[in-house]
Amino acid sequence: MKYNEFVVKACPELKEIMHKASILEYILSSDECNIKELNIAQIGSDITKLTPKTRRQYALLLAYLATDNPISAELESYNISLDKVAQLSGLSSEYLLKKPENWNSLIEESTFNTAYSYTFDYDDMVKDIYQIFDLTLNDDYSLVYDIIYELAEGNNNLLVALQDKITASLLKNDYSSDSFSSFYSAPFSLDKVGHFIDGSKYKIDPAINREDEIKEVVLTLLSPEKSVILTGPAGVGKTAIAEQIAYLIANKKFHRRLENKKIFYLDVASITAGCKYVGELEKKVTNIVDELKKDPNIIVFIDEIHTIIGAGRGEGGSMDVSNILKGPISRGEIRIIGATTDEEYNRYFAGKIYDPNLPLKDMNRSFGGDKAFKDRFERVAVKEPDVETMRNIIQHLLKKYSKDYDLPVGFIGMETNALTMFLSTFTSSQYRSSEAPANPRFISHLLGTAFANALYEDHDKLSLSDIAIALYKSDLKFETKEKKYLAKQLINFVLDSKTQEEIYNPKK
Repeated sequence: MKYNEFVVKACPELKEIMHKASILEYILSSDECNIKELNIAQIGSDITKLTPKTRRQYALLLAYLATDNPISAELESYNISLDKVAQLSGLSSEYLLKKPENWNSLIEESTFNTAYSYTFDYDDMVKDIYQIFDLTLNDDYSLVYDIIYELAEGNNNLLVALQDKITASLLKNDYSSDSFSSFYSAPFSLDKVGHFIDGSKYKIDPAINREDEIKEVVLTLLSPEKSVILTGPAGVGKTAIAEQIAYLIANKKFHRRLENKKIFYLDVASITAGCKYVGELEKKVTNIVDELKKDPNIIVFIDEIHTIIGAGRGEGGSMDVSNILKGPISRGEIRIIGATTDEEYNRYFAGKIYDPNLPLKDMNRSFGGDKAFKDRFERVAVKEPDVETMRNIIQHLLKKYSKDYDLPVGFIGMETNALTMFLSTFTSSQYRSSEAPANPRFISHLLGTAFANALYEDHDKLSLSDIAIALYKSDLKFETKEKKYLAKQLINFVLDSKTQEEIYNPKK
């Protein structure tokens, strides 16, 4: 969008702000000024260098503070003033705000016509100063966020207040689409976007030996303004912990202060599905929040929670799901248990990418991430079960699958003990390929394959040969020859009582 087209479409307040922002960007990049880096190392910022993108962000923040508007008033109430932000560049606010003599000719040049076009992809939606500020504040890497967070000395109240104003502004938009209006005229219910986890359906514990992790979850949920995020490798059992909590609640075994809670599984895909018109996502998520606020006993479980960061921007809105949830989470109006992998947490929440090939000083590179969203969660690490725990899990899975597949297990007692010892050892991370999921999902898939094979072969019970075939087909590091030998050794180990030394050091 051309600059002049933008100021016509935008509200009058924006015209003055963007005019000043364009002046500031020109001054900061001029040969006379040529600011390359901000002087903010003393307040803890990791990145101080000005790139074309962060220079635009810095200019926009200065422009907001240099005009009379609600956002500048909010910032100044936390002692974040134009002079303070200007001093980060080593220049006075008077110098930065002087108008270049050749401004009238510069404003017509194409470089200035498109100076802020990256921000205004949503020209039919842009209606007030909050939406433009939100786009900059929640960019993949936002210098504006870092400056505000640092000058506010880590006080999240300011960012929460800004986010609340942005959300309120979005919901006041006048959406003219008849389709949009009719879509939301019908009563909204939570069953459109998920389901309650029925803990009473579980006959055995969904998660084995996860008492420590569940205790950490409880400690966080007892705090009025914190939610939980479970992190760990794919397949380690993060979802099972949420199911275990539902199981404990249903069986009256949960903490007495949380015994009336309910776990609601929120399907992120169903939130964004069908949002074709600008503002639909914001309204849909707000409806969800309003429904959740009606019942304080609901705890929301969001699997792959990193997917809500950025979800919805592609539909033309200025806010994603995570931004709308920030305020309600901070005020304790909704409680969330999220789950994601360590890699996705580092990327989308902490804003770090782990790359072992980088030099040590660059090991955790800044990526952006949503640090404001991260601050609303207490992280609980979920590690892969140890060998002894895996033995218990395998025994539970054998009982469960025997009922699910309606097929008895053809070995008991010492044979079962030997089998669990063998499988818990040779399905550990030491022997799995890098693409394979972690335990207990890996062993769950393996036993499921064994039962399915038994049914396919029309066996009247699960045999060791069925498990040996599943082990051979599984995603282990061994070559084909070694996997064949390992499958044979499983049977030998269980039936012939081979020594552990022979098993742990197979002959090729």
